[in-house]
Amino acid sequence: KRAISLTVSGNRVSDDADVVRRWAVAGEGVAYKSWLDVAADVRAGHLKVLMPDLMGERAPLNLLCAHRAQLSKPVILLLEMLRSRCKQHAVGQSPVGLL
Repeated sequence: KRAISLTVSGNRVSDDADVVRRWAVAGEGVAYKSWLDVAADVRAGHLKVLMPDLMGERAPLNLLCAHRAQLSKPVILLLEMLRSRCKQHAVGQSPVGLL
């Protein structure tokens, strides 16, 4: 990995990932998003990757649960399903950063 420092400015700020995605789709600016958040929009032609060499996170998800010894079968199945779905989105695709 290499470090890249960018200074950005604009008239929009949000901590809601879907709001930022919708702004990008609407052409309201540049967004730094994970591939999981934007894969469908890129494939459909709604978004373009501006800097393919800038690596974003593939799937920045965290599953918080009780101690490992207390994991129930449904929670384990949920974890397996999430891993599978995230891998499906990432197959054959580059991670995305700036859109």
